[in-house]
Amino acid sequence: MGGSASSPIPGGGTSGYHVLRVQDGSPGHKAGLEAFFDFIVAIGDKRLEEDNDSIKDLLQANKDRPVHLIVYSTKSQSCREVTLTPNNHWGGQGLMGVSI
Repeated sequence: MGGSASSPIPGGGTSGYHVLRVQDGSPGHKAGLEAFFDFIVAIGDKRLEEDNDSIKDLLQANKDRPVHLIVYSTKSQSCREVTLTPNNHWGGQGLMGVSI
């Protein structure tokens, strides 16, 4: 779990879902997501655009299974791949425990 080496963004660019809050003990927290600095730009090889609900559908389809996220950090100005297991058994709200 957690971050790894920098990865390219599928399709280029840096748009995606801005991580605004990460709940302690959540799958997002365990994966190392950072509020304010991180943008989730892809799940697996599926590019995410913030004007649709694809992130909810992809997380629901992969509930209780590890997924690879491509995350762009404005702090490091680079991308990294993290592994996260979306679930609702961690004791808080949402499958990732993050506000986007």
